[in-house]
Amino acid sequence: MIYTGGPVLCVVVDMNFFGQQTFPASSLHDVVDIVDLSIISDHEVEEWNQLGLRAMCANPFVEPAFVIPLVCNLRIPRVGLLRVRDKEGDWKFVTPVVQYHYEQGRPLPELRALSSKYTFIDQPLVSKIDPVLTLTSLFGALSSQRQWHGLGVEVNLSQSDQSELTDFVAVSSGVECHPGETILRPVAVPASAEELLSDCSRSRRKSLRKSWKLLESYGKVEYRLARTAAEIPRAVEQFLRLESAGWKGENQTSLDSHADDHRFFLEMCENFSRTNRCLFGELLLNGSVIASTCNLLSQQTLFAFKIGWEPNLAKCSLGHWSELLLAEEIAKQIPEIRLIDSCSSEDSYVGRVWHRRQELASRIYVWSRRARIVQGAKSVAKAFVKRSG
Repeated sequence: MIYTGGPVLCVVVDMNFFGQQTFPASSLHDVVDIVDLSIISDHEVEEWNQLGLRAMCANPFVEPAFVIPLVCNLRIPRVGLLRVRDKEGDWKFVTPVVQYHYEQGRPLPELRALSSKYTFIDQPLVSKIDPVLTLTSLFGALSSQRQWHGLGVEVNLSQSDQSELTDFVAVSSGVECHPGETILRPVAVPASAEELLSDCSRSRRKSLRKSWKLLESYGKVEYRLARTAAEIPRAVEQFLRLESAGWKGENQTSLDSHADDHRFFLEMCENFSRTNRCLFGELLLNGSVIASTCNLLSQQTLFAFKIGWEPNLAKCSLGHWSELLLAEEIAKQIPEIRLIDSCSSEDSYVGRVWHRRQELASRIYVWSRRARIVQGAKSVAKAFVKRSG
């Protein structure tokens, strides 16, 4: 079935699973509903876009430029948008959701924020304008219905103002909040490569400088940013070539290995490039691109998406130098960017040159009596296993 409610024409699996259901809100000022992704209009897509610009926490992975090509090309079934709107129709909250069950034997349906192998944060978009009223309306509406028993978010910026406020309003509304285990993710404040290297150990600095000299021995080394709509098609082509050149290509895990993933990436880059928010950092040797990073910009944060480099030059530490030079060029050319999120695990190669950390954790909010019992039992069992281990 064809979906034309956004910037990309695509196929939606299980079209109109959610339909459009309006819940009784706890506020006279807001409308809380869930609408199937397949039936939203062009106007609603634009409202969704605008919410991304004024959200408390930047998150490109729940913006329509990302979600629509993801769902359409990877054929993710039964995706709805849980949203809060004011009486004028302005969007105040949105999160793409799927239906999930606690256990197959005795199912308790709940909503889970949409996640995928490409979704590095699934935290909802919440407007900066009167977020307390927005979240109060949301939890009041959810706890007044019994079709779903909980709402889960897998990757949440746990120390952000939005996360702390959401937890506070949930508890104040009589909804239980169960945080999950925390993880740390490398981030960087844009700065010169030398400044970032100064935080590395002496042996790491020595090793990286040695690899840089080796790279320079092969010829002229340059670094550039590609951001404009005219530059993106060439940058995408070079990136895909490099990302599939090494072990990812051999293991069939690169974006170029599967037609659906390839189409998703092309459409996603095209969508973000319309507003100059798709940015490639390219390392060149003698005029040829030998390493490339794809990044997405949301508000004042740049989110790293993927990287690729020439495997024959692995001894030159292309991954490390790509991240160091990206931070340096961002500081020089786009000073309005305040933070770069690696979207990588703490023990990844990025963490060896970016030493700041950001905490993330999952959250599940439950409101029905049965869900509270199930979640409480799971928490007790988890604590017991942890103590026993």
